[in-house]
Amino acid sequence: MILKTENYKHYIDTFNKQDEFEGNVGILNENAWSYLENKMPLFDCPDNEFLLTYYFRFWTYRKHIHNVPGGRIVTEFLPAVSWAGKYNSIVMAAPFHLDEGRWLRGETLCDEYINFWYGEEASTTDYSNALPAAALDVCRVTGKTEKLLQLYDKINEKLEIWEKGFDWDYGEWDRERYWGVSHVGLRENGLFYTVDDLEGSEYSAGKNGYRPLLNSCMHGSYKAMAEMAELLGRNDDVNLYVEKAKKLKELVLKNLWNPDENFFTVLSEDGKHSDARELYGYTPWIYGIAEKENEKAWLALREFGGFIAPVATPFLATSNKDFAIRYEGHSCQWNGPSWPLGTSFMLKSLIAYLQNGTEHCVDKTDFFRYLSQYVRSQRTVNDKGEIIPWIDENQNPFTGDWIAKTIIEKEGCLYRGKDYNHSSMNDLIITGLCGLKPSLDNVLEIEPLLPDGVWDYFCLDKVRYHEHDLTIMYDKDGSKYGKGKGLKVFVDGEEKGAVENLGALTITLN
Repeated sequence: MILKTENYKHYIDTFNKQDEFEGNVGILNENAWSYLENKMPLFDCPDNEFLLTYYFRFWTYRKHIHNVPGGRIVTEFLPAVSWAGKYNSIVMAAPFHLDEGRWLRGETLCDEYINFWYGEEASTTDYSNALPAAALDVCRVTGKTEKLLQLYDKINEKLEIWEKGFDWDYGEWDRERYWGVSHVGLRENGLFYTVDDLEGSEYSAGKNGYRPLLNSCMHGSYKAMAEMAELLGRNDDVNLYVEKAKKLKELVLKNLWNPDENFFTVLSEDGKHSDARELYGYTPWIYGIAEKENEKAWLALREFGGFIAPVATPFLATSNKDFAIRYEGHSCQWNGPSWPLGTSFMLKSLIAYLQNGTEHCVDKTDFFRYLSQYVRSQRTVNDKGEIIPWIDENQNPFTGDWIAKTIIEKEGCLYRGKDYNHSSMNDLIITGLCGLKPSLDNVLEIEPLLPDGVWDYFCLDKVRYHEHDLTIMYDKDGSKYGKGKGLKVFVDGEEKGAVENLGALTITLN
């Protein structure tokens, strides 16, 4: 190890002292450090805002780890909410829970959580998700697939629910928006239909239809099932899922790409493209759908009228006629505010785009700019006038105010969104900024997305990967860590690869 664990304890101590409402937590504040000190990877860099947010998000994550019959799960809200499932579980952000939790060394948490979702008590179709792909991504870090493959038939069974489709009961609460909606899931045209609410994006400008997120998630799930089937030697299933993925990719490219907007947008039931450019329109890059001719969509990160805002990334492009920031009506609107969930999808998509080895129309500076903004947006001002780390529901992208928090506090509902576990953060730093590209094989690829000249050093240490201890270190002139200059990778304490600058590295693990 290059970094000393005790040097980062003060962050956890400070968060505990600042915590005005601990909430319904699985691991108490008083036990936060004893849990995290030997589990979380250590991260060091010259930007204290990055450090603050990195350790804050591990501190909030452990609050959501709860013991339930049969194992442990990870929750989204600390207080119980009426729309959650068994044990306050919600599947929408479960893939991000797995993305984050897979980096906790020596943990079986992700295995237990996956078991929960593929047990009898949980529904995996309440919201759009690519849970099979996320579960396989856990194996890309651990290097172990046995437990997941034992669930193959159960995963297949629950995935088929989307294909058979189901009637969504929207109840009485909003008949106007959902009037006439019945069959959610696969339709005769080969695309998956859903409503915006079932993508966690109620009151969206894109509205109901064949949405990019669900169809991308299903494509990702098919690809994951094909990989699992291959590991199991089920060749017929491999061919089946490869063909399903291929067909769905073709349909998404043909039907959900909107040439007028140069973006993947929602296709309505009557075949009309929405003009709403939403962050979910980037998800085809995560699961390998998007092609070279679609890359113009990324220019919206650079243009006014796209996703540029001073504090946080809006979910909807600001030039859209329906863009609005409202403090009235429903507290969770997706027609303008920034949502950490949407930003996480966009940044994960951008990582996939930039690390695919081709020429790009945006670059590392764009990734760093949006990641840095995301890091700094996770703040609020407490009653003492102090700026403290904070993660909540939706945010005003122009002022940084947490909108739902402001609205529901006026109604006497406090702390619903405090420490909201509905997004990714540290996985974006590990896989994107530091460039660790997890894989099922023993070839380790490192491709940092930190632009040249931004930082003189960074170190990601104490990473457990394929039963090895990894350190990824960059030291511009060798003066910070005393291990030489440039980008270096250490495996079990031994230097295994180095380049002078922030280039890419490929290493074969023993």
